[in-house]
Order: sequence, then C-alpha cells, then structure tokens
Amino acid sequence: MFGWGRRGLAERAKQIGQAVMTLRSVCEHKSFDEMTAWMVQDGYTKCSEHIDPISKTASFAKGAVETADMLYTIRQYTIHAITDGTSTCDLQILAEGYHRLRGLYVISSVVGHVSVEVSDVLRASGEIGADALALQKIMLNFPGFINYKSMFA
Repeated sequence: MFGWGRRGLAERAKQIGQAVMTLRSVCEHKSFDEMTAWMVQDGYTKCSEHIDPISKTASFAKGAVETADMLYTIRQYTIHAITDGTSTCDLQILAEGYHRLRGLYVISSVVGHVSVEVSDVLRASGEIGADALALQKIMLNFPGFINYKSMFA
C-alpha cells in the first residue's frame, strides 16, 4: 500500500481536522441519542451495533469500518461538583488512527482546542503508522490544534 503523497496528506489532515471540529460543534448541545443518530445520518458507520447508553460512548467510521484509517469516538459524560452538588455534561471527541495512521490521536475535550498526539510506545517500537507523524506535523499548523506533550517538555 502506497502513501498519499504530500498533497494527499495535507488534504487528509484537513478532512480529519474538519471532521473533529464538526463533530464537536454539532454534538455540543445534543443528547447522546441525538448525537448517534446524527452520525449515522451524516454517513458514519457504527463500529458496533451495541452503543452503550450508560457510559454514553459510541464509535463510528466514515465509510466501511474494516478499511477506515480513522475511527471517531464520541463520549458524553457528566461532571459532578463536590462543593455545590451541581453537575454539567461534557463531551469528548476522539479520532484514532489505524493502518497508515496507526498511533495518531486527535482529541477534542475543550471547545476551540484540538490535541494532536502520537503514541510514544508505538513510535519507540517502530510500529507507528507510516503517515502518522507527517499528518501530526501538518495538523499542528491548523489554528487551535496543539500538542499537549510539547507544552510540558
């Protein structure tokens, strides 16, 4: 299997970045059921027919799951404040790379910020996807995309 080339990688990085930002924006004020229904309507394929409504976590691929290079997981969770007993819902979007992008993680936990990380373990063992590091480098040039590890280095 051949890589995408420089232009193809830039386009793929843009697609992944837009997908994460769109998912974040669309799902921000929806219930979990509304989020999963929207994903299917927008052309995403469920990775499993069982979507856990208790943990409120579901994974999807754009197109066929077996050949997808990125899987998108949405997770809605509740944060309970100890001091005043209030609770708020929060949302996390995780795009996890497979095949040539194995070891790439694109995470949106805070509106307006997207973390682009690569697995240190896969990198050290040489098992990281052939295009994961190049895609990370491209994505870190996008506005609002950061690498948390480099902030603490």
